[in-house]
Amino acid sequence: MLARFALATVVVVGLVVLRKRKLKRLQARIIYHRDKDLGRRFGMDVGGTLGKLVYLERDPSDLGDVHTYMMASTTYGKSANREDGMALQLSTGRIHFLRFETSKLEKVVEFQAL
Repeated sequence: MLARFALATVVVVGLVVLRKRKLKRLQARIIYHRDKDLGRRFGMDVGGTLGKLVYLERDPSDLGDVHTYMMASTTYGKSANREDGMALQLSTGRIHFLRFETSKLEKVVEFQAL
């Protein structure tokens, strides 16, 4: 019984370490791309099973291929879904919301970093 508990503890600690590494890579990518002004246009909340991505579309041409890709569909493979009904029109632009499984975080970050 004690061996099972020890094994479970090691597995949980390993998963926590892996998640922290993924978050550090995510932070590094966001910092690397600050020159593209993504920090002012994208926001992300990563939870236990679901992650949410929010982005501000000021002028569709500002985001170029990202905007074209995002508007072409409401689903992006098996990685993310855009909540079209939740989009908000503001005086400064339009806010879009996406949700994705936390297990797909790396794919979402790779796309955002393009």
